[in-house]
Amino acid sequence: MSVGKVYSQSSGERYFEQTVDELIRASLVVLSNAGEQISITSLHSFISSLPIEREQVDSPSWQESSECSRVIANLKARKDSFSPSAWSDLDIAIVFLLEKWPNLDPRTRSNIESAGMPGAYQAGISKGVVKASVQARMLQGNFPFSG
Repeated sequence: MSVGKVYSQSSGERYFEQTVDELIRASLVVLSNAGEQISITSLHSFISSLPIEREQVDSPSWQESSECSRVIANLKARKDSFSPSAWSDLDIAIVFLLEKWPNLDPRTRSNIESAGMPGAYQAGISKGVVKASVQARMLQGNFPFSG
């Protein structure tokens, strides 16, 4: 008997799928808590502006031009308005986006962006399913980061 999703694919394929899921989840946690519109366009814009090198996070040019940087800076300015639990979820998401994502091998990031993201956008955002789910869970104070 198995619990959860049964994988018949290789561990490499599973890694890419899990990383796409983590990227989408982290992005949605940040965008939702920031009060940003959630759509395929906003998700694409946000993810496209993620740092690709760890050094970019501290770069004034990246900070001024990146949608990701703008959204996260606004969240950090409002840190005191979040419950400890909500901020913990945000912190986990921000660490993934600003530390883990840029430290991935460039080929891995490229594969995730080119192969994994189009399907994830369609599956995750179509008809506002994710938006409604995220908002309902956040209103209940129940949006665990890992899932």
